[in-house]
Amino acid sequence: MNDIKNVFLTKTISDLLSKEYNMPEIKFVFDEITLNSFEDCLDRNDSSSYNKGLNSIDYLKSILNDYKSGVDGIYICIHDSSRFFFLLQKLIEVYSNDFDRKLLDPSNIIRSIWLRMGTSDISNVEKFLERQILFIKNYKVLPEYRELFYFDNNDILAYNIRENDDFFETNKNIVFSIRRSSNNYLEGTRDYEFPSIHFGISKENGEAISYIYGIQSISNIKDNEIKDSLQSIRKSLRNKYVSADFIISLGLFLDYFYDIGIKKIEIPVLQVFNYPYHEILSTNISDSFNSYTDSDIEEIESLYKNGNRSDRVEDYMHTKKMVSRFVNKQDSISYNKTERLIYTLYELINRYDSVELVSDAYVQSDNMIIELNGKTNILNNYQKKEDHFKI
Repeated sequence: MNDIKNVFLTKTISDLLSKEYNMPEIKFVFDEITLNSFEDCLDRNDSSSYNKGLNSIDYLKSILNDYKSGVDGIYICIHDSSRFFFLLQKLIEVYSNDFDRKLLDPSNIIRSIWLRMGTSDISNVEKFLERQILFIKNYKVLPEYRELFYFDNNDILAYNIRENDDFFETNKNIVFSIRRSSNNYLEGTRDYEFPSIHFGISKENGEAISYIYGIQSISNIKDNEIKDSLQSIRKSLRNKYVSADFIISLGLFLDYFYDIGIKKIEIPVLQVFNYPYHEILSTNISDSFNSYTDSDIEEIESLYKNGNRSDRVEDYMHTKKMVSRFVNKQDSISYNKTERLIYTLYELINRYDSVELVSDAYVQSDNMIIELNGKTNILNNYQKKEDHFKI
């Protein structure tokens, strides 16, 4: 237990306060007894780590004082510190057992996982951590690739993709695609891709639940012949709030999950710490990119075109990619996680009796809750390609 406390103090808190992440909004409140015990967890033989830990303890003591004094803030109160650190340790263990993870240091997940928290998660952090552990355990419940349906003599496929290795969102990502029948013999071929859906699978009170954290267009694969075959359906779904492809993608998601026995969907519509994090990330990446002079950029771009892959070149290309993904994108990222997802779900609820709104966000609960009473059959004439397993 002391090891995980050491990681929390010397890495998690230290990272959250560093210039790179600068996330002081994430404020953990421990009782005085726990705070006074933390120094015993630190390694006195490692002066750098020890000093980081002491700084973190001092910071956490200041947070407790602010909390007691009624200073405004969003506080994550740790009511049972033993349970809290047990769950953090379990989280790292189940993550580390998933051998194809890319992160070199699994403890990174307990720095960034808080960005997923909704308002109800903040009031019950232990339940939040239990759910995150189930998400990881259930990574392999769905196969990475599945042929789901026939549509217009073509195949509808589901690709279960792992992304977001920093763990800022659920790093399960499902993409529904159409493959032309003439390409059946080419494994992995996708001729038309719909927006991807970030999700996790949990099991609570004996019931399997899927949580959806966002819907995002990440592909430009749009075969014209397939697009033409979809045109009448896309036209019937057209509205001013969201693209028809987003509605189709989420409809396919709901139909797939209904087939495998998941009939409850929850959408955490407010991820409290996510927007301020992306604001800071945008500034940091912009500052990093702006540190390159015009002559630096010209030289590095030339080296890259000629096949040079030195650390300097790779660092620049990575920063350039990050600029396109994150600089001044905090509003669009937030939109993908909230308004776009909610608009898409409302379209499905309004159009299909099989999609029932059980709890409306901001009205009845913090999360939007959907029950599936059947399938949407959103593409009208698609048919199940093979028997689906059950969760």
